[in-house]
Amino acid sequence: MCRVICALVMCMALAACAGQATPDPTAVARAVEATLAARAAATTAIPVETLPATATPLPPTDTPLPPTDTPVPPTDTPIPPTPTPLPPTETPTPAPPAASSPPTPRPPMVTAQPGGNNIVIIAVYNKGKAEYVEIANQGHEAVDMSGWHLYGSRDDQSLADDYFFPTGFVLQAGQSVRLHSGEGGTDSPPTDIYWTEKTVWRNDGETVYLRDAAGNLVAEYTY
Repeated sequence: MCRVICALVMCMALAACAGQATPDPTAVARAVEATLAARAAATTAIPVETLPATATPLPPTDTPLPPTDTPVPPTDTPIPPTPTPLPPTETPTPAPPAASSPPTPRPPMVTAQPGGNNIVIIAVYNKGKAEYVEIANQGHEAVDMSGWHLYGSRDDQSLADDYFFPTGFVLQAGQSVRLHSGEGGTDSPPTDIYWTEKTVWRNDGETVYLRDAAGNLVAEYTY
């Protein structure tokens, strides 16, 4: 505004200097007002629209959701530990063959007869702590006495105190065998066999029986 007034004043002064008629102050004032009004209208600042703050912070819309993935238990069955491999078994080294002993010479083979008609009990000795029964083969053939057994009439029939001839026992023709019992009996097969350390035969007498492997009575002797 000051610049406009100053410009008008200078124009008036220049006009006076040039010999021109001094303008009417009232007209000048009106002109100034009109100029100012026009300038004011032109220069009035256009009001800037003040917009309300639109960027209002919005609350977070993404509500944190709980975890939806439920932990799945492991489906793979745990594999049992692999057994520790055993150390290799040592293969036993075969032992060298033992030195074979020379074969024992066998007595001449004698064919034993199954019958026992010639086998007899010839004596019972029981006078003291040592006792025996003597059995003889009075025939001409050997007799196989395997499984034969001897017992007394006062035996308890349990076979516990009976004497059983071993398998393969053969009584040759014309020979005899003594079965020893009690203390100090002789043991020298095949002629003397130690039966038992107990005394078997009663001093007041009894009957002695001899049966074959099938249970048949072969011989008996009463003293």
